[in-house]
Amino acid sequence: MAKRIESHITVLYEIPPRAELDNVVRATPPLRLHAGAIERWISEPGIFVAVSDPHGDLRRFRMAALGTDDRGYQAHITLLHRESVTNLFEADEAWVALRDVRLNWDFAVNELVVYEEIAGGWRETGRGRFGPGLGEVARAPN
Repeated sequence: MAKRIESHITVLYEIPPRAELDNVVRATPPLRLHAGAIERWISEPGIFVAVSDPHGDLRRFRMAALGTDDRGYQAHITLLHRESVTNLFEADEAWVALRDVRLNWDFAVNELVVYEEIAGGWRETGRGRFGPGLGEVARAPN
């Protein structure tokens, strides 16, 4: 998976039209977040770092971008993606090794990168920096 897409936090699964997204990103300060416990998806093989939103920055950004806040959304940093799992035993071993880890790290997300799934692969289609007046989400070259 690391060869297909760089390490990231998924903040939106769907995006508004690009001009609207540009405006929201420009008007939004960097997102202050917190990395906590290592967790495991229940319904699929995958391991992630749980990310919390102690200041409400991510919730406000999602509300501005989508007009709604999906309470079922779990901010996370993927460590083991379901599409990377080729051996369930190895996924279980990874979980045993990581399940008691607590990161307890505060960090800020300063940049939004837009990826789109195109022809079975992920491709960067834009990027922009959070913060008032910092510019548009630039289009990635084709």
